[in-house]
Amino acid sequence: MQTVVSAVLILAFWATTKDPANALYVLLAILGTMAILVVQAVCSFAVLAYFRKNHPESRHWFRTFTAPLVGGIAMLAVVLLLVSNMSVAAGSSPTPPC
Repeated sequence: MQTVVSAVLILAFWATTKDPANALYVLLAILGTMAILVVQAVCSFAVLAYFRKNHPESRHWFRTFTAPLVGGIAMLAVVLLLVSNMSVAAGSSPTPPC
């Protein structure tokens, strides 16, 4: 199955005359980075939910509420920046000075 998927992807890049190694690597690197950032944001919000429901006696206004909330929102902001600046993050080819 992996061979079939790889062959289809390479044929799609060949049909569009793009370099599969370059374009596919960039696409997967950006998607992998975005996935890690989304998981980190979800984990920050999970801390909020966990300490609200379980162990209310060990809740702390900063460690279990403010810091995870600010961190989760900041991670989502970084994901939005990554999506809106995809061409820069992907390393678009520079234009020659001449």
